[in-house]
Amino acid sequence: MPTPYTRDSLAVLLALDVTLLNRTPALNDQVVCQVMVRNTGVNAVRSVKLCHQLPTGLLFVDGAGWQSAGRSITTTVDNLPAGQQVSTTFKLKVTQAGHWVLPVNVCQYQVVSAASGSGPASDVSALADFRVR
Repeated sequence: MPTPYTRDSLAVLLALDVTLLNRTPALNDQVVCQVMVRNTGVNAVRSVKLCHQLPTGLLFVDGAGWQSAGRSITTTVDNLPAGQQVSTTFKLKVTQAGHWVLPVNVCQYQVVSAASGSGPASDVSALADFRVR
């Protein structure tokens, strides 16, 4: 469970889930990763940046709003009100056999409040794994 970030007594609690739509792909198959980010805190957040570092053997194919820079892929959720959740997906292509673990992290976010501030997000992450058949 992620640790709440508190700034001027305003708590933000973000949670992530990662779901793979194909956990037993064959070589050269695509794997669809669905990422759900939830704001279970009492304040809205904006600019929630999600990050994933691709291991060798997986290639980024596409994803609405996702950008690729080398082995890193990122997307940003513009606005996430308190008590709401947003889902986003991206596709990877399997180019090597093996057992893969896919961590997705919240890299940063901003609190929307009278005392706005940015939150450290290094402890907000989720992962999923799959094995190539």
